[in-house]
Amino acid sequence: QRFQVAGEFAQAYVIAHEVGHHVQNLLGISDQVRQAQRSMSATEGNRLSVRLELQADCFAGIWANQRRHVIEPGDVE
Repeated sequence: QRFQVAGEFAQAYVIAHEVGHHVQNLLGISDQVRQAQRSMSATEGNRLSVRLELQADCFAGIWANQRRHVIEPGDVE
């Protein structure tokens, strides 16, 4: 399947990122982060939030890698 509309791959990637957050919830990672954030400073808590976002992005990247054959040059731009 090729993405037909400009920006379609980007939209799918955003959904994959959100699915990554769902995976984090299923694995209990989000709960662990929230629990850890209760006992640390706001700065440290923000660092954990960034890591949580990066992990969700990593999961989305794994999804995208599985579909690299459908990425058009315009998708990268």
